Amino acid sequence: MINRLVLFTLALAMAVPAFATAKSSVHASNLIITVSLSKHSMTIQKNTRKSRQVLTAWIIPVAAGTIKPGNYKLQRMTDRYQSQGGNVILENVVRTDGNFNVRTTRMFQEWRESGRPAVHAIVLDSETGSLLFTTIRTYGIDKALLRVIP
Repeated sequence: MINRLVLFTLALAMAVPAFATAKSSVHASNLIITVSLSKHSMTIQKNTRKSRQVLTAWIIPVAAGTIKPGNYKLQRMTDRYQSQGGNVILENVVRTDGNFNVRTTRMFQEWRESGRPAVHAIVLDSETGSLLFTTIRTYGIDKALLRVIP
């Protein structure tokens, strides 16, 4: 009986700090962006001491295998960025440490209707993307966490 109690106490002591550090890294982020690849949606959650605000928006479907599920940090942001081919100016681009971008397009509805998936990018409509970009800039890029779920 005492052996079980000692083992239980040791197991609990080892589990609690690990749980606390995992939980604290999520709560340290004031801005949590969750992308659901299967639902083709993005949820933006702002956490403050007094409240929590949530906004959900549609994204362009992402080509299978180009973005893997996981937690990503945001690296840098830019208002305007020229595409690799040089033929398109992209607006409100946020680069992640997973080698993909979160960006906007003014042709969101046309792109959704065409059925073409986005490749190595999470693409939002221009209004939601602008709101996300402004929110990240307000809270700070280091206070944001991007989660991609299947």
